[in-house]
Amino acid sequence: MTEKINKLRAEIDSLDNRIVELIVRRLDISRGIIKEKQSLGIDARDKKREADIISKLSGESGLDIDLVWKIFQSIFDYAVRGGK
Repeated sequence: MTEKINKLRAEIDSLDNRIVELIVRRLDISRGIIKEKQSLGIDARDKKREADIISKLSGESGLDIDLVWKIFQSIFDYAVRGGK
């Protein structure tokens, strides 16, 4: 591989690590919200909030809404399942 490709791959690796760290942090916060909702007898899932998040993020980022939906739907599902 060329030095330029290796440098770009190293940058991608660094970004991937940061993305995973942020997902872990997001899941930790989500677990706290879910516990609070459970103590209040509120459903853990809020489909309207999920749709609002996806709409906002796709609009702000310029990414295709289907891509944002796939990424975040997985995160939402995982959080609601309790990380299983």
